[in-house]
Parts: sequence; structure tokens; C-alpha cells
Amino acid sequence: MKKCVFIICFFSFLISCTKSHDKHDITKKIDSASLMRGNYNTDYVVINSEVYDKIDVHKYNDKIKNIKYIGLISDEPIGAFYQLMIFDEKIYILDNIIEKIFIFGTDGKIIRIINSRGRGPQEYIGLGTMCISKTDSCLIVSDRLSMHLLYYSLEGGFLKKERGIANCFIESYDNKIMNQLDFGQSFSEDIDLNFHIVSTLKDSVLKKAFPLYPIQKNAVVEKSLSYNSNGDLLCTPLYSDTVYQIINDSVYVPRYVLQQKKSIWNKKEESLTVEEKGAFILNEKYTCLGKPFLETDNFITYRIKISGEEVPLVASTNYYYDKSMKKSFYFASEQDPKSIPNYIPLAETIYNNFFVGYISQYNIESIRNWEKTHEFYIENEELRNLIHSDTDWEGIIVMYELQ
Repeated sequence: MKKCVFIICFFSFLISCTKSHDKHDITKKIDSASLMRGNYNTDYVVINSEVYDKIDVHKYNDKIKNIKYIGLISDEPIGAFYQLMIFDEKIYILDNIIEKIFIFGTDGKIIRIINSRGRGPQEYIGLGTMCISKTDSCLIVSDRLSMHLLYYSLEGGFLKKERGIANCFIESYDNKIMNQLDFGQSFSEDIDLNFHIVSTLKDSVLKKAFPLYPIQKNAVVEKSLSYNSNGDLLCTPLYSDTVYQIINDSVYVPRYVLQQKKSIWNKKEESLTVEEKGAFILNEKYTCLGKPFLETDNFITYRIKISGEEVPLVASTNYYYDKSMKKSFYFASEQDPKSIPNYIPLAETIYNNFFVGYISQYNIESIRNWEKTHEFYIENEELRNLIHSDTDWEGIIVMYELQ
């Protein structure tokens, strides 16, 4: 829900502060851009989300090939892990609450904090999202309130600032930017002029892909773009059951299809509110492919939004798909476990063949308090030492490789 409020607030401000001729120019540029072509004459993998195994707590380690825990140390507190990335032995955390980017080494020590909010030539008015350009070996950050992109070295030193377009999330592709757009960010209320993905070079629109369906008009925005461990750029349009691979500037192909018994995507031609979509999931047992969709060499992780079993709310179940076994599984947890072999958080990104998540400061304190009042043992020595340390960690990064 926080993401939804974040996007709505910044878009409302963006419209109010953008000059009318700028809005017209952006609409015209997107409208005149050529459409990327979908090549559907290719093989794709069907993942049956209805068939899966349950991995109990005492069998967690049977699925873990390697796991690493990194405690983060910073003089300044982290408010929220809105985006998490690891690249070139550095950890990047974008905090959208205090609008800063924290850069850590993989030893957990802070390297730099990007705190450049302002209206100067090297500053952002409102911190948006970030990505890594492997082509130029730099960090790219979007300014959600001025439609600019800021470029930094991998260590956080400012490089340059240039014009961009409105977007929800960005991903670097060669020397271009793939922009994920929500409805209205083309500055048009005509749904036929709205597209999920737009590629740009500065503020020039080059290509567009995935015309929006009515069901995507009112959406809780989640990141649709991600690179897999082979360097392929994947795109999972909001609410869609299909994961596409962007082959080049002009072509994309279906890569995976998530098979669901009653998918909300079946109602893609209906303009439903967020509440109406939630009601279909709660009351009529529809399901929805959530985000992120992350792929390593041998495994995939994905989330399915379902109706909560005990309380009436939309919940997400996180699954892993074993490519060799062609079957999914999930890690089950006991209500009051007396011990855990490992702490396996939801994956937010990948690094090589590792899934990467985090233990928040709040959860660290919850574990510490639980140990004081309950019989509880952490089997992993590395994690146990971090939890038992007197250090006030800003969070613990967890990297885990499956087998």
C-alpha cells in the first residue's frame, strides 16, 4: 500500500509542476514512437502454480546450498528498504522515506550516503528509483518530481544530470533507459496512448511496448523489470500471467507463463478499482501473479497473491521453481518454532546465483526479544553471532543459493 501512495503522490505533484507544453511533448513523443514487436512463435515454459511442495522448517537446509549474512553498519539510520541491489561487491539501498541512497561494501560497512535533495544542478527534488548501468559502470537514479536522471559512480560520486521522462521504475539497457510507466504517465487519459514500457535516450522516446489493458488502469505499482543471472532483461506487466524477455530494442518474446486456476488477468478487459480486484481475490478466490519475478541459473522465485486463510485480506505466498525438477515449492514456517536452521527472507533481487533479501532492524529486535522470553535457538552460527551482538544493525542482508 505504501508503494501505491508513493506513486499517486508523486504523480499528482508531477502534473502540477510540469509545464503544459512539456506534457504535450511527452504525449506526442510516446504516441509517435514505434511499437516493439512480440514474437510469439517461440517456446516458453509453463509453471503450474497450483502444484508445489511444502518445505518444513527442519528441512530448510536441504534446499540451501550456500547462505551468507551481512550486518549493515551506518551512522545514519535507514528508514525503509524500498529498493535493494548488489553489484560489484557493493550493496545499494534506496530509502524512499528519508530520500537517501546508502552504499555499503559486502563487509557491511558504509561507503557513502547519497543525500542530494534540493534544486541545484547536482541534486534531485524527489528521489525516485535506481538501477545499475553495466555498460557505463555507474548508478542511475530518477528524480520523480522533475523528470531528470542523475548519474553517479559506483562509489556514489556525482557524474552528470540529464533530462528523462516520468516513470515508476527504471532499468538500464545498453545506453538506453527502460521506463516502467503507470497509467497517466504518458500525460494522456486515453488508455490507447498508455504503455507499460517505454525505452528512452535522455528524454527522447525510442520505442514503446505492452499497451495497457483496462485492468492495469488502477494498479498498485510494483517493479516489473529485472535482469536474470544470464543478463537477460525480463518484464512481467502488472497483473499479467506472462513473463517476457526483451530481446532487443524492437522485439520481446514470452519466456514463462504462470498457470493459475482463476487468474485475475482473465478480467484484463475490465476497468476495476484496486478494491474491486481485491474483492475478486478475497470473495471469489481469484489469484494474481505478484512481484518480483527473479531468476537464477537453476531456480525462479515468484509470488502469488491469494485470499488469506484465517483473516480476510489479500496475502502473498512466495514460491520457488526448480527448473530441473519442473516443480515449485515454498518454505513453511511454524507458529512458535523452538529453533531455526536459517532465516530465509523474501528475495528482493539477485546477485549472481544468489537470491538476496534482508532482515529489517525491527525483525532483528523481534528475534532478540523472542529469545529473552522463549526457548529458541538459531542454528546458523553466522546469523546467531549477528543477532547476539550488541551492535545496532541497520539491517542484515541475506544471500542464499538454492540446490
